Amino acid sequence: QVASIVLAAVEQIPPGETSAWLATSENVLGPLDTVDGRRVTALLAYCYSHGVVSSRVIEAASTTDPAAALLAAQPRAHRELRAFRRTHRAALGAAFLEVFRRCAAMGLAKLGQVTLVTRGSPHGALDGERLIAEAEQEDREDDALLGTSECEPSSVDPLMHPASRSQRLRLVLAQLDAQSRARR
Repeated sequence: QVASIVLAAVEQIPPGETSAWLATSENVLGPLDTVDGRRVTALLAYCYSHGVVSSRVIEAASTTDPAAALLAAQPRAHRELRAFRRTHRAALGAAFLEVFRRCAAMGLAKLGQVTLVTRGSPHGALDGERLIAEAEQEDREDDALLGTSECEPSSVDPLMHPASRSQRLRLVLAQLDAQSRARR
């Protein structure tokens, strides 16, 4: 249900300053049309607000987590997510804030780890730029651990191959362990 609210919030953002980037989403890594741009934005806003900022973990979630899969609409490669974030960085922070405001207006008091802003009660936790910076740092750490894998074709599902499935499992477990330690 929360994922549906996030998607509805993104879909209701009217054309204008915050969403002008949707029209320019083509050829980031493959053809991203306006619908895909909105889906990727919804996926990132949802995952980032839940403390999941690694593009590789979000890639896995886009096929294994029901909420993330609903938002993604199709499996998303980590390189596609990174390229989208880099290309639209200036607009994404504002877009995330708008999504969070709209979710609050639809009755959500909290989205994952983010306390939402309601009229008259601003909250400093809503920092879209900070979420993006955390994602970039996490991706740099993933690359240091696993390499950049730029030669890996994005159309191949790495979970279909035993070697990459094992590598993916180690990565996800390391991510979960690091998140658990950070919460303590």
